[in-house]
Amino acid sequence: MLVIGAYHISSAQVLAIFVILLLTLINTGGVKNGKTVQTVLTLIKILSLVLLIIFGFAAFDLEVWNQNWSSANRWNLQQLKVDGSTADYATFGAFGAISAAMVGALFSSDSWHSSSAVAGEIKNPQRNIGLSLALGTLIVTVIYILTNLMYTGVLTIEEMASAPKDRVAMLVAQEILVLLA
Repeated sequence: MLVIGAYHISSAQVLAIFVILLLTLINTGGVKNGKTVQTVLTLIKILSLVLLIIFGFAAFDLEVWNQNWSSANRWNLQQLKVDGSTADYATFGAFGAISAAMVGALFSSDSWHSSSAVAGEIKNPQRNIGLSLALGTLIVTVIYILTNLMYTGVLTIEEMASAPKDRVAMLVAQEILVLLA
């Protein structure tokens, strides 16, 4: 940690500043350079998720899957407490819990409409805007569903709920590495 007067600067902050400066430099080189970086980073993210899904299904535990889905036929929304016990939500509480649970999913898909904002820069926009919206939505939906199905086959609901810093993917990756070792 670097201390400059009253400011404390962590290594993560220095890295973030460096990345912002690097991306700014790349983007000042033209749209083509920015497009290449964005394509490479998007492919890395998608490949990472696909590999997590593949290895996750390889680590699939039928007992965990059955435990997670044992009450699916009598679905009721319950709060998972720190001690592992559960309590039923009231109707208003259930609405709040579902709303809070959707925040991450909604923020992660906030830019689905961005391709329509850049229509002037897209070749053949009549065809490609609709195609990009449809394919993008389909790809994200399939990856999202497969990822969540894989999570429920590797970790119990309690493990997912108590994942450190809500990093379920990290917990799954650790589980996979333990099984591969």
